[in-house]
Formats: sequence, structure tokens, C-alpha cells
Amino acid sequence: MADGLIAENRQARSSIGKSCTGISVCDDNQREFVKADAFTKDLLAKTKDSKITDEKKFFVRFTELDLLTGSCKVSLENEGPEERINGQISDPLLSNQNNPYVQAFALGKALQVKGKATLSERNHDTVY
Repeated sequence: MADGLIAENRQARSSIGKSCTGISVCDDNQREFVKADAFTKDLLAKTKDSKITDEKKFFVRFTELDLLTGSCKVSLENEGPEERINGQISDPLLSNQNNPYVQAFALGKALQVKGKATLSERNHDTVY
């Protein structure tokens, strides 16, 4: 079960340092069972269960796109739409109106992007 929650665990920690200083899991009586802060986030980010690839080209379809943070979910063109990958757009062009990312998202078309992939033991997780 833990292996199946790797992406969800990473997503839960993603807001630490951006919109909050930490997250906690509490019971109904507000007793804290687990707490994660910036130190915990950094420590977990350095685990050896992932590998960053060299930059390469991907053809992706956007299924979610956040214009403020650049976070997105994509499907690789050669895989089904149910195989979605968390991504992060770092291109400054994202802040322009009617940019290629917005156009591809709105039209449901594949877009060729360059990026690096963070591969987990399951061989897919995040494309940058």
C-alpha cells in the first residue's frame, strides 16, 4: 500500500514552504499522529527511490493546468488518458496570455515539451 501512495505523499508535502509551514495528520480529538515540516520535506526529497533523467522531448496532453503555480497533470501521447503524471512547468512563457500550454489544454491537443522526468520505482511520477 505504501508504494501505491508515493505520488500522493509527495503531493501532500508540495504545499509546505509555499502556502503553509507544515502539515499534520490528526484524529477527531486533534491529537497529532504525524507532522511534516520543511526539514521533513527536504529529507524525504533526498531519498534514493527516484532518479532524474536527462532532458528529452515528450509529447503530452494536459488534463490539468494551474497558471499561477505551473503545476499540471499530463498524459503521455503514447499512453492512455488514465495514465496521468504530475508535472511542473518552469517556462516563463506560461505567464503570457494565450500561451502554447493554454492552447494545447483548451484544444485537448498534444504538445511537444522538453523536460526531465523524475522516475520512481514504478518508473513514472513527475515530468518537469
